[in-house]
Parts: sequence; C-alpha cells; structure tokens
Amino acid sequence: MTMMDERIARRRRAVHEDRATRRLRRILLVLAAVGTLAFGLWFVRSPFLSVREVEVEGAGRTDPAAILAAAGVGVGTPMLHVDAGALGDRLLREPWIADASVRLDWPSRIVVRIVEHVPAAILEADGARLLVAADGSVLGPAPVESALPVVRIPVDAPRVGDRVADPWVLGALEFVAASSPPPGRRLSVTVEDDELRAELGDLRVRLGRPDRMTEKAVVLDALVAEGIPDGSTVDLLAPRRPAVAPPPPEVEGGEPSEGEVSG
Repeated sequence: MTMMDERIARRRRAVHEDRATRRLRRILLVLAAVGTLAFGLWFVRSPFLSVREVEVEGAGRTDPAAILAAAGVGVGTPMLHVDAGALGDRLLREPWIADASVRLDWPSRIVVRIVEHVPAAILEADGARLLVAADGSVLGPAPVESALPVVRIPVDAPRVGDRVADPWVLGALEFVAASSPPPGRRLSVTVEDDELRAELGDLRVRLGRPDRMTEKAVVLDALVAEGIPDGSTVDLLAPRRPAVAPPPPEVEGGEPSEGEVSG
C-alpha cells in the first residue's frame, strides 16, 4: 500500500469515528432529556410538590376546605394543578362569602382567606323571611327567633345568593346597618305612603325617601340617647332638622283626648 492509500484510509476511519461519536452524543443527549423530563414529571407529582396543608382564615359559617375538595383540590393534589384564581372565583359564588383569596405557598401549602357577610336584617318579602347583608346579598333563610331588624318591603322574594337591587330595600338596609337600637327595642322598616317608615319599640319614625339613610340613623340614635317619650313620632325627612312629636295625651279609659289623633 502506498503512502497515499494509508492517508486515505486513516482519513476515512477518522470520518467514521467522528460520525459515530456525534451519533452517540445525540443519543446520550436524547436519553438525558427524556430522563430529565421523566424525573420532572415524577417530581411535580411527588409528595414534595403536592398539597400537604390547606390553611383557612376567617371562615365561620362556610367550609372553604369542603368547597375546594368539591373542586378536586385537597391534600395530595399536585400544586401545579391548583388554579388559585379559579378557586377564588368558586368561593365567591357561596352566598355567605363576601371576599376570598387563595394563595399557593410553595412547596406544599394552600392559604385561603375569607371575609364573610354579616347579616344586617331579615327581609320579609312575598311570604319569605331571608337573612340579608347591608349590600343586599341574600344569605339564606332567617331563623324563627332573631333579634335582627326586620325590613318589610313589597318586592318579589329574591333567591339565596342573589343581590337585591331595589332602592327602597337598599335604603332600609343602609338605615338598619347604621343604627344601634337600645337593648330590648326591635327595629323594623316598611314603606308607607311612598316613604320609608321605621318603628323602634314604641317610637315611630318617618324616614322619607331612601337617601342619606346613614345620617338619619345616626340622628335617631342621638335622639334616643337623649331620651324620647315612648309613643313619640320622629320626623327625619330632613335629618339636620329632626322633629319630635310627643305622644298625644290620653283621657280616662286610655283613649286620646278629643281633637287628638293617635300617632
């Protein structure tokens, strides 16, 4: 074999070896990628990155953990499968929940913070008795015995989970939510002669249109604290100029005297 033939043979062997080396390198890279991917899939589904604890803050009447479980989220769920935003939206569909947030505390904890509605009154409408919050959210059936204020407005009975939009109901709710009735005096609000009227124990209160209701409630609280005779009528149509009409005098037998009209 001549010198030229040996050089050609060595060159061919080098080319084949280089091709084999590159082919082996590609195979090793593919195997490494597959192994890394397999390990990653195992790791994200492993106990290291799965839910171990669901921490709930602020819940009293609701069970957020049960709501999450109904959505398929609980201890053992891979954290990467948990959609915090979607869970927050699901929680907000519960009537008693006013605000909710869900936070993923990596590697294995879910933190749920809840703000629940506070019942402001019992709404009596269309034969139904319902607990409602100050913003009109309907929370559920009212208990038979309750010291909450009562709002009696002629509207169709809303469904649990709805939010009442009637301005008369919202005005009444604003009023009772801002009021502080003395112990033993039940507060109720109705509509009569196209105006809101309230009863606080033996007191009758003209509230007028459903505006400035918080101011009217504050004024009534102040008047009651100063002392108003039982049976008086309080006019809060202009809350900065309240008027108090004392009860009419009674004659023997308990009937109002002639010329007096019972309030």
